[in-house]
Amino acid sequence: MKNFKAKHIMVLIAMCGVIGAVLGLVTNVAGLFFEPVATEFGIGKGEVSMTLTICNLCFALGGMLTPKLVKEKSFRMVLIICMAILAGSTALLSTAGNITLMYVFSALRGLSAGTIGMVFVTTVINHWFNKNTALMTSIAMGFSGIASAVLSPILSSIIQSSGWRVGYLVAAIMTVIFVLPSILLPIGLTPEAAGTEAYGEKTVQNVSETKTEAPKVTLSLFLLAAVSAVIAAYMTSMPQHFPGLVSSLSMNTAIGASMLSACMLANTGGKIVLGTMIDRFGTKISLTIYGVLVAIGIVCTWLIHTPLAMNIGAILFGLGYGMAAVGTAIMTRDIFTDANYGNVYPKISLCTTVANAIGSSLIGFLFDMSGSYTSTLLMMLVMMGLYLFILQVMYKKKLS
Repeated sequence: MKNFKAKHIMVLIAMCGVIGAVLGLVTNVAGLFFEPVATEFGIGKGEVSMTLTICNLCFALGGMLTPKLVKEKSFRMVLIICMAILAGSTALLSTAGNITLMYVFSALRGLSAGTIGMVFVTTVINHWFNKNTALMTSIAMGFSGIASAVLSPILSSIIQSSGWRVGYLVAAIMTVIFVLPSILLPIGLTPEAAGTEAYGEKTVQNVSETKTEAPKVTLSLFLLAAVSAVIAAYMTSMPQHFPGLVSSLSMNTAIGASMLSACMLANTGGKIVLGTMIDRFGTKISLTIYGVLVAIGIVCTWLIHTPLAMNIGAILFGLGYGMAAVGTAIMTRDIFTDANYGNVYPKISLCTTVANAIGSSLIGFLFDMSGSYTSTLLMMLVMMGLYLFILQVMYKKKLS
């Protein structure tokens, strides 16, 4: 491939590591800790899942700070500081004697993870890749699923054998290992600073011209896009509760861990497959197919309580991560045009982060009130139907 150099590979490896830490180790395996923490403190799962809600809300705040904090000169220093805070706050969770302290440490964890999270990674990739940007983004985002799939059974085993406090200590060590490549490798925010050039020819028009020619974004279309993105993000809240779902059905706890691993593998593969499908069939058709498959996954976990069906449901649930990350980004570009993408996507991304943050706690509290996950799964099935309807409407009303 023309002008594809070793440093481009280094950038991709580094960003995979960062995403593996800030998503794979912070959010995607959080559900493994809910039940043991709730049991030790004698509180409900809703209260414990609030740790993830607080973490995700602060994650969103960190993402908004990224453009102001991350510059070429501060690139490595921001990574070092955020890695230290992220690993340190994760380790401190193991020492918490009450849920209030866990909320404080979770806030620090989320803020540091968000600062070097999705906004940071996509910004770096956009600087380094003018060609195949979506593919590179999908690979980096997909690594969160690989990390989670591999680490979920490991952490689950550690929690069962040594307790959740040791589990947090191991997660802290893994965080450092994952982020270190981005600090040690000779890369930077831009390829120019690293003495090389971006992969592929730059085709983006002059910014001033783009802004002048940008069609006006209508409020109704933005709200439709925001609602669809929120629904897609809400689907990704459920996998954190797979261990609790399995426990509520009096099934073997190992099934919950295997479901989470299966889901995270689908998270990774699903993003890459979705990108390929979009290139071949278009965004609307591809997201419609994914939406139907996620709906089937909801039905499987709701009605068919066998290990095979539950794992199939988990795999189909995992496709929701592709819808929320890759699908939402590409859909935003489709609906609002390239000219408006830079202005609209950060707002849509904020909506998805908040939805995921609220979703985890909402599911926990619904379980505490009803004693089962039936109401949650029914609500998700209705929401997925709404998502599919909104998707069709948006593509009829999209800007041109």
